[in-house]
Amino acid sequence: MSAPRQAPRLKYVQFSESIVDEVVRLAGGQRISEMVLQIPEGIENCDYLIGNHLLELKIIEVEPLEIQGHQEKLACLITELASDEKNTAMTSKQIHLKGIANQRYWRIIGTTVRRRLEKAASQIRDTKILLKRPNLWGAAFLINSGADSIDANSFWRLARRHRRDFSADVNVVMCFSAIPGIAQGFNRPCVTFDHEHSGHETDEAFVKLFQTSFSSVFAKKIGKKPDEVISNDTIVQPFHTPFEIDIPQGKIVINSKKPE
Repeated sequence: MSAPRQAPRLKYVQFSESIVDEVVRLAGGQRISEMVLQIPEGIENCDYLIGNHLLELKIIEVEPLEIQGHQEKLACLITELASDEKNTAMTSKQIHLKGIANQRYWRIIGTTVRRRLEKAASQIRDTKILLKRPNLWGAAFLINSGADSIDANSFWRLARRHRRDFSADVNVVMCFSAIPGIAQGFNRPCVTFDHEHSGHETDEAFVKLFQTSFSSVFAKKIGKKPDEVISNDTIVQPFHTPFEIDIPQGKIVINSKKPE
């Protein structure tokens, strides 16, 4: 199977854990490891505490289509579709995923996002026990720096959908996609910062604080105002990067819709 062609990256838009450290400090937070010098064995703590919110950072660096288990599941799905007499894949050499097939596709690819939120939820629970503060709120910050098959819009949709399965621990999920798209109406590449939360005013205030700090560090890092690069309420079209798959019937191009 061939991975999607890599979308061109925006110069200097690379956010590592050390950069997020800056964002957290600016927001008045600190690392849990600075608060508790010796973490008991068996406890997997999250990264930060900002006010009354625990925050876990997860950076996606690996392309899901390069994971062998995902490749095998996708190969089964595509082979099944191509073998369907109603499908014109062997004539057009393309498959347009829709309905149940599209849901199955994103269930496979979306595992990358789901597992990180599941792990973040577990770490948030452990950290509440560690700090003996059961009433703390929980948040996850996901950065997509390497999964080109997950465009910015799909990234947020996946995070929003899967957060709800772990909402008891993850009240807020924030997503920064370093995979550029095109801002509709402006014809310029941009990256995106999106979020989804419980709707409680405490979560809303936390997101506002974090996003303000993030934008400030972002501007300092790349020398531009965030609005010049970060999309705000703008429709972002992904760079079109379909991928090809080799099945017994031949090579086929796969086109997917957004996850529901």
